[in-house]
Amino acid sequence: MIDAVLDRAEQPPLSVDDFEQLPNREVFRALRAALNESAAPSPAQLQDRLEPALRAALAALFEDMEFGHVVLSAGDKTDEGVQRAGLQLRQRRLNREGRELQVLLQADDLDRETLKALAETTRANAAALRQLQQILSARTIARQYPADPWSRS
Repeated sequence: MIDAVLDRAEQPPLSVDDFEQLPNREVFRALRAALNESAAPSPAQLQDRLEPALRAALAALFEDMEFGHVVLSAGDKTDEGVQRAGLQLRQRRLNREGRELQVLLQADDLDRETLKALAETTRANAAALRQLQQILSARTIARQYPADPWSRS
């Protein structure tokens, strides 16, 4: 579902690079592998794919889901919440990469070709970020202001 919304935003599918922390990357890797075998893998199937040291990260994730600490907020449809969470995850990645690119661009020892390549990558990153922000904003607006103006109270 997240990959589909990213595809519509002309973004590559969700990947381990979208996660900053190593435990989250490994849980995602295990989830992807389990999804290749089953449409709805069980928590046990995910645990079996993880090193024992990473099973605590998975347990914490399930605990967060159980107690409502996940990104989904009350009143959201699950599909919309999951899609929004995926877009926000990619948005954080693009923001992080944009900051890293700005640091690289400030280096004094860049040759002309490297500078040109970094500048192009920075432009592409900014364009992708703008596109995601527009989609996220449109989703928020559509949810807050339905198409029927008379349905607002």
